[in-house]
Amino acid sequence: MNLVLGTATKYNIPQVNLFVKSFRKYNKRDRVILLVSLESPPEYFEFLKKYDIDYSFFETYHFVDTHLNNSRFAKYMDILLDSKDTYDKVFLTDTRDIVFQSDPFANLPKEFLYFFEEEKESKIGVNPYNSSWMRMTFGEEVLQELYNSTIICAGTTIGNTKKILDYIGTMLAILHQVKQQNPEAYKVNIDQAIHNFIYYKTNHIAGMTAKQNGNIVGTIGLTREINLDKIVLKKEGMYVHDMKPAVIHQYDRSEEYTNFFKGLYD
Repeated sequence: MNLVLGTATKYNIPQVNLFVKSFRKYNKRDRVILLVSLESPPEYFEFLKKYDIDYSFFETYHFVDTHLNNSRFAKYMDILLDSKDTYDKVFLTDTRDIVFQSDPFANLPKEFLYFFEEEKESKIGVNPYNSSWMRMTFGEEVLQELYNSTIICAGTTIGNTKKILDYIGTMLAILHQVKQQNPEAYKVNIDQAIHNFIYYKTNHIAGMTAKQNGNIVGTIGLTREINLDKIVLKKEGMYVHDMKPAVIHQYDRSEEYTNFFKGLYD
């Protein structure tokens, strides 16, 4: 069995509708666990149950002095350690802006850890958000070292369970360091800065691979801005760089793309 782990706190049905329906269209057997909050209404949990989506309450994030994008990794670690021998592969993913076009677990190797690039032309040092996160978290020197490195998106990561645990452990260890050395940065959503630091600057996890945008995952926010012609809508789905990825990420930044996928499931 495989596992999808995502965070969907304070949401209602519209925020996860496409995520849930599209995943279950292509994969009816594997487990999905979403981190949720008691702030969501009862119909939200009824919807998740209808589609065989499990959930785990994550109220403690209210009391942790860091951003939810950071603290979610501690909860993911707890969930996996409780049942690490149950799952072969794990997909860590955003939820609100994710839609599936096929099974993300299909045709994967036994041992692997895949990160997913955004547009190659958009570099860490050039992008205002990523450069700010990197500078805030690791300082100007590290930012300059990674200035011309392609942005790796922290919203989707997939691997066999052991490597995902190694990845989460590395993320949490670096977060702890940041908390001690730079408490102001610790309060901000710096998960993507750490995600890129892990890929480009550490050797903790053997075999880390960054997949080209469109290979398994298409992260289209920056593609839409700088390479619009590389996104093509066809009757059967969305193509990114001439590939039909299993996962489309950030589709909701375009009304056209949102309506396209809603038309498939509503």
